[in-house]
Amino acid sequence: VRRAADKASVGVDAIRSIREDVVMAPIESPRKMYVIEEAHLMTAQAQNALLLTLEEPPAYAMFVLLCTSADELLETIRSRAPVLRLSPVPTDVILEAIREIGRKEEISPDELRQIALAGNGSIGRAMQLTEKKSRTALMEKRRIAAALTAALLHPVPPTEAFPLLDSLGTRREDLGEMLATVQTALRDLLLQKQDDRAPLLFYADRDTAEELCRGVTQKKLLTLWQQFDEARDAVTARNANVYLTMSRLALSTGLVR
Repeated sequence: VRRAADKASVGVDAIRSIREDVVMAPIESPRKMYVIEEAHLMTAQAQNALLLTLEEPPAYAMFVLLCTSADELLETIRSRAPVLRLSPVPTDVILEAIREIGRKEEISPDELRQIALAGNGSIGRAMQLTEKKSRTALMEKRRIAAALTAALLHPVPPTEAFPLLDSLGTRREDLGEMLATVQTALRDLLLQKQDDRAPLLFYADRDTAEELCRGVTQKKLLTLWQQFDEARDAVTARNANVYLTMSRLALSTGLVR
């Protein structure tokens, strides 16, 4: 079961179809398995509709609920479904999985590598990012984040700094994502300073990361990460004034002098 493309959630009708089907015993195999993708997007009504089946399932039925966080499910569901936490898929494995799509869509090797990194351990997420619209948005976001990170470490003239700030946008959700992306880049650089073999999540080219953090102390990188974390929390969780928050961030980080 998966969320319809035009829906923001998994509704009760999808769960009712499972309940109607589960009463019929399997014919060709000893078990029936139901996989609910993006289970965290089930509405409360849908989860409650599933609850009775989870409490007393037929002996041949097995349910797998895929979700980004079990905490987003109702407590009644969590108490009846053991949580199995999966390790992130290595970037090279993700890259191999999406390489064939890249050949069909004529995606450059560099973009494929960036998509694999942005998949953040999920093959499914990386597959979605290969779609042209998502890929275009991702590359633009990463381009802006890379330019901003470089400017934080190696100051640029105000004529370059202000357009970078403007490119972050003012919509809270988008701004929060951009700030988080810069944090990921800073995290890479911080780890690169500690161990030149550490797995990177933003930079597809380790040499680029090495060059950027050369001459920059770990303390500075950590301070920058914390400043961006505070700004992201302010605009996404505390509903702070976006303009004032970003102005304060630009001054405190030295991006604008």
